[in-house]
Parts: sequence; C-alpha cells; structure tokens
Amino acid sequence: MCSEGPLLECRERKVNFDDGVETGTDPLEIHNTVSSKAYVNYFQSQHRRNAIKYGLHAVMQQGFQSAGKLDDGMFGAFQTNLMAPWVCETICQGAFLREYHVWEKEIREFISTKKREQDKSELGFDGDFLNSVKKNLSKTGLAFPQELYGKFHKFRNKVNTAKHSPGLLTEHFVSEGEVWEVNDMVRDFWANICQQEGRPIRFPLPLFEPAVKSES
Repeated sequence: MCSEGPLLECRERKVNFDDGVETGTDPLEIHNTVSSKAYVNYFQSQHRRNAIKYGLHAVMQQGFQSAGKLDDGMFGAFQTNLMAPWVCETICQGAFLREYHVWEKEIREFISTKKREQDKSELGFDGDFLNSVKKNLSKTGLAFPQELYGKFHKFRNKVNTAKHSPGLLTEHFVSEGEVWEVNDMVRDFWANICQQEGRPIRFPLPLFEPAVKSES
C-alpha cells in the first residue's frame, strides 16, 4: 500500500502531524522527514489490519454465498465448512510473517535515516537483531519500549520456527488472534516512538469492522 494513504486522509481532515509545523502545511510535504517516519509506520500497521480483517470477512462471506447457491448440499457443505476457513487460515499465516518482517524493514530504514540525519556512523546491526535495535535506539536518544521487548522476542522466535523448522506441523501455525496480537505489538511500538519524539498519535485510523446484519 502507498505510504501516502494515511497522509492523504490527514490532509482531508486538515490534521497537522507536528505542532512545530506551520498550520495549514500539507502533510505530504513533510512525510519523508525523520520526525514523521514513525507516524507513517504506525498508520501503515493499521492499514494492514484493516486489509486483513476485510479479506477474512470477504472470504467467509463468499463461502457462505457460494454454498447457498448450490443445489448439491454435500459440495455446498464442503465449500462452506472447509474451503473458506482454509483460505482464511492461509491468509493468517502469511499476514503473521509479513507483519513481523515489515517491522524489521521499517526499523532498519528508521535507524538508517537517523544515522544519516544525526551523522552517527556507529549505528548498525550485528549479532542479535533485537538487541542491536535496542542499542541503536539508545544511541539516538530513544528507547525500545520495555513492555514490548519480550513480545518481540516471542514473535521473532515464532516467525523463525514457521520459516525454518522441518515439516508442516500444526503447532507451527498461528491463529487469527496471534495475527492481531503481532499487529498490536507493531502499532504500539511505533506509537511509543512517536510519543518519545514528542509527537503523540492524536488521530488513530478508524478500523474496519464487518457489519452485522440484523435478523429480519
């Protein structure tokens, strides 16, 4: 998704990212600055959440609709009870892996930009990745949120198990709940960084919730 999505939304709502930015400044003019990169990453995590939730809902709705149009009850049951949930399970596995790896790419870019902007040649990655992130943030005057550090270790291990451990084992699969959990973790990480930079999130992105049809 284009990183300008949330920024365009803020433009429509006439929202400023930074109290230090002159009122009326187009957010698109500042979206490449160091100060707003955490904002972009925060909003992207919420865009991904909406996309995943919408996709899961659409797949299940399509499954039920397809089954309802079929005269053959046996195949209709197969379509509804197996295929749609199977597709949803596949989406969840991919979404979980993507969520963590997108964060790794985002934090690498964030640190790289800090290195350039603050002229800190000592910033870099070696050995344990999360420990490197923690050290790099510290050198730029920021801190890895303490309450999230253990969670990132947990999910990093889960991602590596899913990718590299032999066999396609049920215990390596993740649930839908774990997808939301890792997404919350990434969202909270970037919200915390925004807070540390003195630019707290004031306008969270509205989240997609499937409409519940009332019984007629």
